Amino acid sequence: IGARPSGPVVRKTVEYERREGGGEGPVRACLFCSIVGGRAPATRLYMDCVCCAFLTRRPDAAKHVLVVPRRHVCNLGDVGPDDAALVSHLKHVGSAVLDRMSLSAAAAGPVAADDSLVPVPAELATRERELAKEHTCDDCTAAQSSTLLSPPADAVPVSAAAPDDERDDRVFAFHAPPYNSVDHLHLHCMAPPFTGWKGSWSHWTGGYWSPSADSIVADLEAGKARA
Repeated sequence: IGARPSGPVVRKTVEYERREGGGEGPVRACLFCSIVGGRAPATRLYMDCVCCAFLTRRPDAAKHVLVVPRRHVCNLGDVGPDDAALVSHLKHVGSAVLDRMSLSAAAAGPVAADDSLVPVPAELATRERELAKEHTCDDCTAAQSSTLLSPPADAVPVSAAAPDDERDDRVFAFHAPPYNSVDHLHLHCMAPPFTGWKGSWSHWTGGYWSPSADSIVADLEAGKARA
């Protein structure tokens, strides 16, 4: 009989404690929590007390932003009816950030650096802070304690930006497990032009594997949890 595995369980860039007898325990380290907390490199565009928006490293569109909760949420399988306000806020933030990005800004860096871009409902902010206390790894703690971004010298003024001209063609989609690439809930926010077939197909919002933010909110508000 072979030796029983030891050490952490690593899945989709997240490291978990290994439970006795096998399986995943509490989170030990997370790439996206580390990005939110400023411990891993990424271009963070916007942060409020609930979420953070940053540029993806592998864009599939001229504008491709990821918006993640500051609280560690593994994937769509971990959201329930009480999370409808959270998912809705992720989309509102993504939409506002896309509105304030020019094509050149996508390469230049931050477009917003305060917590006033999208108002955060008080009830949502309180709930997220309380739930975040369940995660105590260093990356999760850093994500919660990270201060709001200070305006960089080359930030694009939010008041000077015009709304996106291709609003009807924008995509706000999740990847449902097992198709998600990182075990931290993240919303893909994209505006055309897309990068070939991969950009439009991999984030197509017509199937179970890549549901739109609006469809998830509707399901949650109707009391349906993702399996």
